[in-house]
Amino acid sequence: MFPLCSGQDVPTIGTQAALITSGNQPDELAYAAVGAVFKNFAEFQLLRPMLSTLEIKDMVPGEAVMPIHPGALKYFREAGLLH
Repeated sequence: MFPLCSGQDVPTIGTQAALITSGNQPDELAYAAVGAVFKNFAEFQLLRPMLSTLEIKDMVPGEAVMPIHPGALKYFREAGLLH
């Protein structure tokens, strides 16, 4: 048996979450949704301590992973997070 609290770091895995929408959503809606998350990011971190080490730049998807909605892409570019 393993002790529940050994006092040592335990290697774990993590998963990423994605906010996904269809291309049929209006650009303004996707822009506003991404903006709401990013503008309130510090509050999300306070609600979930596991987010304390997450940085905004780590939340920007790469276009190679999946297409980015044009509204979200506009927000990322305006915020200087994507070129």
